[in-house]
Order: sequence, then C-alpha cells, then structure tokens
Amino acid sequence: MNDQAMNSASAKGTGQDLMETVRSSLSDYKTWLPEVALYGGVAFLVGFLVKNFWRFIILSSLVILTVVLLLNFTGVMTVTLQQVMTTINVTDVTTVQELYTAVIGWSKTHVIGAVSMVVGFLVGWKLG
Repeated sequence: MNDQAMNSASAKGTGQDLMETVRSSLSDYKTWLPEVALYGGVAFLVGFLVKNFWRFIILSSLVILTVVLLLNFTGVMTVTLQQVMTTINVTDVTTVQELYTAVIGWSKTHVIGAVSMVVGFLVGWKLG
C-alpha cells in the first residue's frame, strides 16, 4: 500500500473511533443530562438578566468595588485574594493564574457542561 492509502485508512479508523465514542456518550445520557440542564439553565438565566439589566449590574458592581477599595485604603477592612478565594470556597487557588488554570481544567473535565453554559448564555442573551 502507498502512503496515501495508508493515511486514508487510518483517517477512516479514527473517524469511526470518534463516531463510536460519540455514540457511547449519547447512549449514556443519564449521567450528563442533569449537568447540561443545570449549567445551561443557569447560564440562560444569567444571559437573560445581563441583557436586560446590564446597566444596573455594571453600576452596582462599580459602586461595590469602589466602597470595598475605599474601606481597604482607609484601613477599615483588609481584603486579600486569599480571603476572597476562601469566601467563594476555592481554597487551593492562591493567584489569578492558578484560578485561570483551574477554570480551564474544569472546562476540559466538564466539556458538555461548559458548552451548555456558553450556549445557554448566548440563547438567554439573544432572547433577553
């Protein structure tokens, strides 16, 4: 066999393996359907609310950020990244780079959930 025929045969095998993987994943829908429904539904709601109330959300966020920075600057309260991460229950992250890496790692582990979040947000934004 020549190289082109071998490459064609291996590509067909890879495509068949991919289709078999997709079929097995779709047949096991009971494990990922709740994840898709939950993440997609929450993202839809967030997209819908952001589209309709973006001015209020941005203004409120800026006011809260300004108050917290002012309180931190005057010494009334101290805010550190470690305190923020502990508050949102992400204790193994100490830097912003580690947070980014953790989000990317979660997205790679939960591909279906991440895709449903993006699709849900975009549909909510469009319908909002």
